Amino acid sequence: MSKMKRKNSLDSWLNPEFSRRKFIKVSGILASAATVTNFIKPTPAYALTAGEFPPDPLESDAGVDIKYSVCLMCHGSCGIRAKVVDGVLVKIDGNPYHPNCLEPGERLSYATPVNEARNRVGTVCVKGQSGVQTVYNPYRLLGPIKRAPGTKRGEGQWVSITWEQAIDEIAQILSPYADTGTLIDPSAPELGPIANKVLFSPGRLEHGQKEFTDRFFKNQLGTINHRHDHTSICETSHHVAGSLTTDGKNNHFKPDVINCRYILYIGTNPLEAGFPMNPLSRKTMEFKKRGGKMVVVDPRFSNTAAKADQWVPIKPGGDAAFALAMIQYMIGNGRYDGTYLSNANISAALESSPKEYSFTDSTFLVRIVGGRAAAYLRADEAGLPGGTSSEYVILDESNGTAVALPDPANTSNPARRGLLEAPGDSIVVNGHTCKTAFTLLKEQANARTMQQWAELCGISVSVIENIAIEFTSHGKNAVANPYRGPCKHTNGTYNVLCILALNTLIGSMNWKGGNTVGGGHWHEADGKGAPGSVDVTSVPGGATASGIQVTRVKANYETDAPAIFARDGGYPARRPWFPHAQNGNFQEILPSIADRYPYGIDVLFTYWNDMVYTTPAARATYEAILADESLIPHFIAFSLEPDETSCWADYILPDPSYLERWGTPHVAPTIQTKVSSFRQPVVGDFDADMNYTPAVGDTMLIEDFFVAVAKRLGLPGVGAGAFADGDKLDNAWDWYRKLLNNFSAESGVSANEILAKGGIFEGDEAAYDGEYMAHRYQGIIRLFIESLATTKDSMTGEFFDGVPKYEPIKDVMGNELVDDVAQYPFALVTYKPVNHTQSRTIVNPWLVQVLMPENYVEMNASDAGSLGIETGDMVKVSSISNSVGIKGKAKVTQGMRPGVAAISQSYGHWQLNSRPTVTIDGMLQDYDAGRGKGLQGNQVLRLDPVLGNVTLQDKIGGSASFYNSRVRIEKI
Repeated sequence: MSKMKRKNSLDSWLNPEFSRRKFIKVSGILASAATVTNFIKPTPAYALTAGEFPPDPLESDAGVDIKYSVCLMCHGSCGIRAKVVDGVLVKIDGNPYHPNCLEPGERLSYATPVNEARNRVGTVCVKGQSGVQTVYNPYRLLGPIKRAPGTKRGEGQWVSITWEQAIDEIAQILSPYADTGTLIDPSAPELGPIANKVLFSPGRLEHGQKEFTDRFFKNQLGTINHRHDHTSICETSHHVAGSLTTDGKNNHFKPDVINCRYILYIGTNPLEAGFPMNPLSRKTMEFKKRGGKMVVVDPRFSNTAAKADQWVPIKPGGDAAFALAMIQYMIGNGRYDGTYLSNANISAALESSPKEYSFTDSTFLVRIVGGRAAAYLRADEAGLPGGTSSEYVILDESNGTAVALPDPANTSNPARRGLLEAPGDSIVVNGHTCKTAFTLLKEQANARTMQQWAELCGISVSVIENIAIEFTSHGKNAVANPYRGPCKHTNGTYNVLCILALNTLIGSMNWKGGNTVGGGHWHEADGKGAPGSVDVTSVPGGATASGIQVTRVKANYETDAPAIFARDGGYPARRPWFPHAQNGNFQEILPSIADRYPYGIDVLFTYWNDMVYTTPAARATYEAILADESLIPHFIAFSLEPDETSCWADYILPDPSYLERWGTPHVAPTIQTKVSSFRQPVVGDFDADMNYTPAVGDTMLIEDFFVAVAKRLGLPGVGAGAFADGDKLDNAWDWYRKLLNNFSAESGVSANEILAKGGIFEGDEAAYDGEYMAHRYQGIIRLFIESLATTKDSMTGEFFDGVPKYEPIKDVMGNELVDDVAQYPFALVTYKPVNHTQSRTIVNPWLVQVLMPENYVEMNASDAGSLGIETGDMVKVSSISNSVGIKGKAKVTQGMRPGVAAISQSYGHWQLNSRPTVTIDGMLQDYDAGRGKGLQGNQVLRLDPVLGNVTLQDKIGGSASFYNSRVRIEKI
């Protein structure tokens, strides 16, 4: 069979006209393998999963094995039940023990023996079921490859190498950097040692792997750039806002969906893209059956909006305006829980009626300096007898006098309740003008009229007021739940802070049917110190990473980098610093390397990271940076295939798929019981020493690779005595055995049982404690964020505002961005369809040919009509940052706010074997053109006009902006 014919036969690996269980015959495909290099040759396992044998052999049939693991087709981390026939994976279902997969009363008790569970299945979504195609993807790299000698990066010319060669050569590359004693720049010692010139950037890296790679890069090699992950592409400003309100104790909250009575989803789409989508969908339907009301605030009519009682098509970026309008109405009409808000410490909360487990800073006095909220008033500043700088000050509820408030989280301190507002809104204490945190929030809400807020968010005053009334009509059983929509703006952190304040005003935290922090998990890294556990992050004789990360996260420009501050000449910095971006800043990695600010990177490692594809406004700039060997002398990528990023690497090292490795992924707080899942290979082989051989090709676990590299370098923490208890680390299993034992030590469940059942899962009965959640957040929830108010913006030199507020879209210098609406009339938004996850699921034919072969430029019918555009027409989308634009088909709908257009993620690949761009050992590799269908909207998103080589971003949370770009749409 010719190469072209083979390509056409695989163009629809699962033909749309066939049923989901019926695949095309593969005899011709297998016959064609003679013309294809072993790097992509289909295997007999592919033939099995492609329909040559019955798809569902019975559990009682010979050779059938059932194994439990964890899905990674999205970040939901659902438990899976893998049906394996003679060593070949043929079917994936849900783990019947796992709470992601069945509802309370349906899932199996953990006490159920495994043999009795054999014939029970849980639910799993279409993405999870298609995981079998991830394992047996015929385009996977089956061994390590290296850029061919004499060729340039990105030319697609590769040679195959052995793992021994890869380990030897990469160890040699790293050898000069295994040095924590020599400074990068003695004149700027804050930058740290030359070890920091090695950077590791994973895309999707889950627990188990995270702790391992942190150990290697941070505690063995000694680089501060040990994990620059993708979170700023997803939702980091959401997490940062949550963390700021709880002093870093929690950053992710979800409603107790089933028992809630009113849910206000703002910029989140739980029925398609929530974490985890599978149980969120089930719980939402049960919530609806019980009479719960759901309101969805989103410019796009999502599948969640389709099931809602009300769809509110907000203007992109208007989330804070909407929330502040609600707050204005709630405070102005007394629709808040004054009793809860008056509790000034945990003791008062626990003694209040009804009892509470959290309290707020609503009554704390804040100093007003130069018209701005500067910092909390402290007892020593207030001149209170014996007052200290660690004590807050409140106005005592009983008499209005200023009193000191010792550690409010300490239950041994007496209960204190304070006034929500000072008489006249402000008070002078020992010469300091002060307002309460509650008053500061009220003033922000009253900074504009209801009509002005309505115009900013594009929602009528009557709709806002009605939502505020309904939200406050269900006691503690209402939740405003934001996610990616509000936070992926330059004002993202403030948007989320405003929304979180809605929940604070009604005091719904910890209540059954209210806002929750989820059930949590057992602790793989240290077992919480339980007898028999060991801290696996500790490396005897290991390195201590120090210095400033190249993206300048978690560092204050002026105080943490005095030499750089002086070198830059003070404000503005050459590039922004992100002291509050606790989850990193993904989009700043390559631009910072290009500017060598604050220093350059010599060795770049990426893992399952397609930053060129997934980052807004990145393609042209990122490709130019990666191509330049003077900027990045060494680039090593771990990837299953050459994608849009790894195609620029010097080495591509294929590790196994998620079904061929271990891990300990956590679940989102949607689940109200404690969960610790344990991922394990469902296919592949082990030798007597538990060395693992993956099922497909000559791939290698990343843990095995870095253990070998560490041994070549002579680093501590591998081999005999690698752990604090003297145990060894010679392969991946040695690592995961320690994590498994920590789970066992803390939980009391045997390691064998954890493996047999795919994790440890608390019973349904452990979710509630009467009218409260059993797993609770106990501590403060802040309205005023002092750490923001006392931090200067590295670009403007001005202090950030510590009060939740509305802020227009701005560039990095704080200039409001007002693009020409006549030239660029549409606000562009992106979203994730239910059948895809970012860049990686396009390789699963069930999710493409069967469900949605391409994506579209989606626009409102009235907008389309004015431009003469109909569904199926080809259109061009361009922006101020990309005048050439992108092309795709239009889809006309009423389900879009006028003036807004949407392009879903995951489509329009230009690498990932979507074109004939890869040659290995002189042989051009086959490809699947279906992966390139549709268009990729990130390419027309807005660059920051000041920096020029990075997208717009939130300087507090660190989020890349996905929703602040305006575009022109033209029929072609």
